Order: sequence, then C-alpha cells, then structure tokens
Amino acid sequence: MLSPTKRATKQTVPNKRGRAHALPLEMHSGGRPTSRKRKTASIIAQNSHVTNERGNTPSSRRAKGSERSHGVASSTNSTQFKDGKDGLYEWTGGAYRRVCSGVQWLANTVDADGSRPAHVLHIWTLNAACRKIEVPREIAEQPQELARLVTMQGVRLERGKSAARQLSDYLASRPSYPTYTRVLRDGWQIIGDREAYVFGDTAFATAKRNLPIARIPSAAQRIRQGSLEKWNEIALLCRGNPLLITSLCAAFASALLQPLGRNSFGVSFVGKSSTGKTTALRLALATIDSPTALATWASTANGLEALAMQYPHMPLVLDEIGLASHDVASDAAYRLTGSGKLRAVRDGSLAPMQRITSVTISAGEESITARIEQRGDHAKSGQFARFISLPSDDAHGVFAALHGSMNGAAFAEKLNRLLNATHGVAWEPFVKYLASNTDAIKKLHTANLQGVAFHLTKEIEFDASDGVCARVLENFALMFRAGNIARKAKVFPISDTEIVGALRHCLRKWAEQYRQRLVTPTQAILDDVSYFLQRHRHNLPRWADYFNADCNTSIGFTCSLRSGDEAYLIFPGSLDGLKKKHGRETFHRALIDSAWLLPGTDDRPTQQRRFPPPNTGRTAMYVFSKSAIFCD
Repeated sequence: MLSPTKRATKQTVPNKRGRAHALPLEMHSGGRPTSRKRKTASIIAQNSHVTNERGNTPSSRRAKGSERSHGVASSTNSTQFKDGKDGLYEWTGGAYRRVCSGVQWLANTVDADGSRPAHVLHIWTLNAACRKIEVPREIAEQPQELARLVTMQGVRLERGKSAARQLSDYLASRPSYPTYTRVLRDGWQIIGDREAYVFGDTAFATAKRNLPIARIPSAAQRIRQGSLEKWNEIALLCRGNPLLITSLCAAFASALLQPLGRNSFGVSFVGKSSTGKTTALRLALATIDSPTALATWASTANGLEALAMQYPHMPLVLDEIGLASHDVASDAAYRLTGSGKLRAVRDGSLAPMQRITSVTISAGEESITARIEQRGDHAKSGQFARFISLPSDDAHGVFAALHGSMNGAAFAEKLNRLLNATHGVAWEPFVKYLASNTDAIKKLHTANLQGVAFHLTKEIEFDASDGVCARVLENFALMFRAGNIARKAKVFPISDTEIVGALRHCLRKWAEQYRQRLVTPTQAILDDVSYFLQRHRHNLPRWADYFNADCNTSIGFTCSLRSGDEAYLIFPGSLDGLKKKHGRETFHRALIDSAWLLPGTDDRPTQQRRFPPPNTGRTAMYVFSKSAIFCD
C-alpha cells in the first residue's frame, strides 16, 4: 500500500471510469520519471500547486509561517490533496483519485469590515480557460450547494457522491492566511484601517506600499500602450497651449476630489467644428485608457450616470454635447457633478445613493447651459458653476502653439497619432505618488490655497465674493494642484508657472463669459428668440390658414404687413418659457428696443389682429419683423 508520507515509485490516478491506474512518478531523492512515462507524469506536476509528502510547497510554507505568526494552527489534512491546472486529486485508498477538473486555491477574502469570508480559487473550465472565482465559506461547508456553485462556474466534478464532499474537505483544509480585502471598483476606498486608491488589481496605500486585495472577477484592464518616456514627450506638446494643459489638469483633478474634499465638476470646450476640441478630449482620456474609447452624450440621464459610475475618481470624457436632449443636459448637469438620483428598493426603503466622483470633460458646438436654455428653460447659477465652459477660440481653435506643424489640423493629426501609440501609462504612477503622499498634499493645498487663488486671478476682473465665481475659482485651484502633483509624479513635465499661466488664461475666458451674462441679458434674449424662430419659421402657415385644420397652427403664422414687409405672428403662449426664463418685462423691453417686436397700442408687446375673412373677431399676437431679425 502506498502512503503519502513514504517514498514511492508509483502513484495511481483514476481513469475515466473512476478506477485507479498506475501513474509512474518516481519520487526517489533526485529521481525523475522514466522517459517512456515522463509525459504522463507531468500531467499532475506541470502547472500544478502540488503539496509534497511533507506538505512543504513554497506557498504552504509561507501559509504555515503566516499561521504561526498569527497564532493559527496548520492544517493537518493539506498533504492529502494535489491541485492545479490538471485537476484536484485526493489521496484515498492508497492512491490519488481525481475529484474534479482544474482547481487551485489562492487565498481567503473578506469585505473591508471582515464580513462575507470566502475562498478565492483559480479554476480551469472545459475550454481550458483559467478564471478566478469566489466560494463563500457558508457554501463551502455545504457539499450540495458547493457542487451546484462550482458546476455553474465551469468546474467538472467526477461522478460519484463523494466528489462534492471531497472538494468541501479540500477547502476546509486550506490555511487562514493569506487573507485579502475584497474590492469591487476602482478609486479611493478604505481597506482595513487605511485609505487606498485602487486601480485595476492594485491598491496604492498611504503607507507607501501596496495592500493585498482580491477582485472577483479581475478588473477589466484599461488599455495601456507605450512608455512613460513617450507619454512625457506628448505632454511637452501642451506647452503654449492653455486649453490642452487645462484638459490634462482637469483629468488629473478627478483623483483629488475625495482627499481634498471637493465635489465633482465639469469642463467643456465650446466652439465650431474642426477646431481641435475632440483632440483635447482624447488627450484627457489617454491618461487612463485608449483615446479611441471616446463616449458621447447620446444617452439618457440614467445611462450617463451609470457610465460615470464606471470611472470613480477618474476623468469621465464625453464628446458631442449637441447629441444630448434638453432634458438630459439639464438633468446631467446636476447628476454628473454630485449625487445621483434617489431610488427605492422593492420594500420601499431608500437604496444607497450613488455618488459621482469624476471630473467630466466634454466638448461641443454649444455649452451645457446653452443646450438647456434652447428649450426655453433658464439655466440656474449652480449649473453654470458646475460646468465650466471654455471657448476654443485661441489662434488655432483649441491650439495656440503648433510646435512646428503647418496648421491646427496638422497639429491635431500629429497629437492623435502619438496618442494612439502611447496611452494609459500615466495614471498608475500618478495615483501611486498621490496615495503615498496624501497627508502632505492635503496640508500643502490648504496652506497655499489663497496664494494659488491670488495668482490665478491676477489681472482678471473677478468678483470672488460672487458665489458662482468663488466655486469656479476653487475648481481651478484644484486643477492647479492636480497639475502640480502630476509634475512631481513625473507624468506632466510642465512647470508650475506654465500651469498657472494656462489656467489663468482659461479662467479669464470663463469670467468674461459670466460677466457678459450678468450685464447684457438683452443679447441672451435675442439669441433665444432667434433660435426659436429659426427652428419654427419653415413650418409656419400663412395667416389666411388660421382656421385650416390641415395646417399646424399651434405656434403662429407668417403674413405680409401693409408696408410690404414680412412678419411672424406668434401666439404669446408659445414664448411663455422664454418669458419665465428672462422675466416678462425684461423680455418684452429687450425685443421692442431692438425693433424685433412691433408693439401694439400704448407700446403693448402684442397687437390685436383681425381673423382672416370671412371670419370675424380678433386675437392678440406677437408681431416680429422678419427683416429686423434676419437682416443679413
């Protein structure tokens, strides 16, 4: 009879019918399998986690050492199992008998609070794919439940009632260490008693060392390509390009939101098509992933919120603001820059609130607030502060310095080509440095916040007492700190002076827009009315069709005035949204003073228009001069 504690010249494994057959595996000191049977012998040994006669595999020695150091008794049954790619075997009846297809125990895992203990296993499925799974301990102790779980995951148990029990015994014989903390997402979280930034399958801790974590299934790896040296060469092309520097600073700022206690915000590049806006977005996205994985606003608000949850404490990059509906734009302006929507579970209780922790970087031919206001709604001050709109109106659109390229298009093509070759390599060294120096960074940011704000607003007409201005200034200060940390992490070779100058340039752009919005509401009113009429003018019937049921008469009509000029006759109720947005009196006065609206008796904003004959009666209508509005 062979014993697992004595040297043997033969071992047996079961054949397909469950019977044991000899497996020549010479275990003499220095012995090797005979050449005739060497390939067969390697079935168990190769790619396997094998416990030798004394249970002294490297992993078991480490586990025993951990158990001794933590006062945990070593397993007495570990010598009876052999596991690995080619199957799990148990020594029984004088032979190693197959229990199931490939299984290998890796570690224990628990939640951050120590709950939900489980085994972490590698399994090899029928198509030879290796997967990592969790087996909760309460299931591991119930053979029938265990069999059902592992079978669903792809493990093939040998026929017979004992296989599930044997697998349960195998798991029960595993040591208590190592034990890893279970994580489900990227970003900042508490692991044990430490704060750590999780990126992929690695947790970077404030103690300057990585923490052991278990992620089941393993995190989907964001695409990395190229070297850090090549990335820094790309970053150097941002010199002299304030909008590109701001794009990268906003991307890096995502990881600073939690440690510095800031809320999410957004940055939008706004301008005509083909001005380099999408290239600025790809640059930001390339910090964490392939620049080709660019999402758009073509979604529901719930869809955008779900997408944002996949980028915790990382930049969320979205192109084409114009693809968002007005409702989505209005809703997303709050959801993407703070808490998600409140939801209830089946029992009526409140579900845990989803909190968005990304800096949203976006682009389009119009800003978020403009998109909201085109429907006639009034963009709230909070929406204007949460999404910082920056015009792409430098010398070459988004670009100010071309670094030897002939024009903006050539420079954009060069940047995109370089980004396609190098991306996803900057984020890990950045968050590693950030996590290792979090306490010092917090102190530095707090101590220097006023000084940074002073330099950012230098020579800018800026009212820091205004709540909207103050909030935007804090976000620009956060972007400066992010750029400063990225420079120290050696992923952003731009000096602090250059960073401040670029951010000041962009803050000036924003401040000018905001100031104009406050002091010149007339232009905003004219823009809204012009957009309204442009949208509907080709669908307006003639005044003579007032009672024609086949015509859409819900908005208004066109008509010829006695002067021969063409006019738009618009029902007052059609513009209620704009009147509510701007204020009724301000709205009317701006249109009359601009000669767009032809007033009625006593300077009233409406005129009484007679119904077309043969009908009698009158109705109040706004009368807009077509030539005044579309004078060009």
